[in-house]
Amino acid sequence: MVDAAGLSHIARAIQGESFTVCDLSVHGVAGCAQMRDGVHQQQMIADLVAIGFCLFVAALVGGIAVAFVDLAGRAARPFQRRRQRRRQLAAANDDTTVMGAVA
Repeated sequence: MVDAAGLSHIARAIQGESFTVCDLSVHGVAGCAQMRDGVHQQQMIADLVAIGFCLFVAALVGGIAVAFVDLAGRAARPFQRRRQRRRQLAAANDDTTVMGAVA
């Protein structure tokens, strides 16, 4: 899943260089199995950290985008009010209206 998402480079950086050669005559079968399980667990944790990091960045960018859109909307409100006032003034100063009735 991490390779498909393109996060393998982050996972490898978190995991570090942990290439281990297990010698059966030194460690035995059980020792090699424990080492393999430890490396597998380390890889899984690195994958989860990489995915969590990307989700954190996505949430941070989304939060910044929401704040920007909110600020842009607040900045546009005075311009909308001015445009509404101009329309109201233009309608009030229209020559075709006489005392509230259309001529």
